[in-house]
Amino acid sequence: MATGETNLGDVRLDGAGPLYDQIRRAIRDLILGGAWPPGTSVPPEHALMEQLGASRMTVHRALVQLAREGLITRRRRSGTIVASPPT
Repeated sequence: MATGETNLGDVRLDGAGPLYDQIRRAIRDLILGGAWPPGTSVPPEHALMEQLGASRMTVHRALVQLAREGLITRRRRSGTIVASPPT
């Protein structure tokens, strides 16, 4: 896999708690574990919806929470990327 690309197969849900939180934790673990380094493009909402069998609102809620945590940066029309750690 080239730098800056993600693998949707890496997103593994654990079955514990609400689906949006499972998605948030799965992506958070990939980011904090280094599988998705800063600058990596996060898959678009529609791709996550299809892969994970989740509604748009569920995926959106997970991504909004990750943005609030400072782990991703969302830009309208530019996509979502893994944020650089604070310095």
